[in-house]
Amino acid sequence: CIFLYRQNKNSEQDGIIVEVQRRDGFDVSYMTDVYAILDAASGKDEKEQHQEDSSWPMYFEENSDDGEGCQVPNILSQTFKKDKEPTVEEVFLCLSSLASLTNEDKVGPTAIQVSRQFLVSDECEELRSKVFSLIESSNDPSTSRSTLQSLEILANVCSCTRGSSEYLEPICSSQRHLVAHLENAPNNPIAATYACIIFKRLAEEQSLTNATSSRLTAALFNAVSLGGEIHAGLERQAVGCLSVMST
Repeated sequence: CIFLYRQNKNSEQDGIIVEVQRRDGFDVSYMTDVYAILDAASGKDEKEQHQEDSSWPMYFEENSDDGEGCQVPNILSQTFKKDKEPTVEEVFLCLSSLASLTNEDKVGPTAIQVSRQFLVSDECEELRSKVFSLIESSNDPSTSRSTLQSLEILANVCSCTRGSSEYLEPICSSQRHLVAHLENAPNNPIAATYACIIFKRLAEEQSLTNATSSRLTAALFNAVSLGGEIHAGLERQAVGCLSVMST
């Protein structure tokens, strides 16, 4: 949230006070956004703007089952292995952290290794099952926060596994549910946008199933039309997916 406060008329100072708050969510790039907003509000030029270190730590664990160096941190892979159900806060933090760790723009090469391990590692079986179950069990038109996080994770994972079609097999079985999220675009265009990203990746590897092809094509055309009215990102991703499917 961004709040603007005008100075009291009797104040000797001029200008407007800008306050930036994060009310919800967990985003490792939050402070970068804060500095960008405050620098723009204060009229700084590009040379004067705050420069934050863009390098991110590599999450490294010694015992790697797949021989790779970077792994899903144990605290995440163990979240759904407990004797008792994790709390809402634990689920939220786990999924938020995984969404950040699979985002190549944020953590670079780490995202590629974490994405691959998430899809195929036995250590991540419970975590992987939870993400897919959240995508497949959502009947709420508005889509739950956890389901949206799960779709973001899959979209990130798809972006990180280009050229490695063997990693996409776990995602192929969820196409029917992903189409439903795409068809639900009027209620949740963000979820539909993530679904477009996933389908585009599947189309690139020719992994789309015939059972959903007609529904998918109709949903994508509707998404293009709807996106032009309310969500530019949805329109762009839907057009990109249709373009890949037509080649």
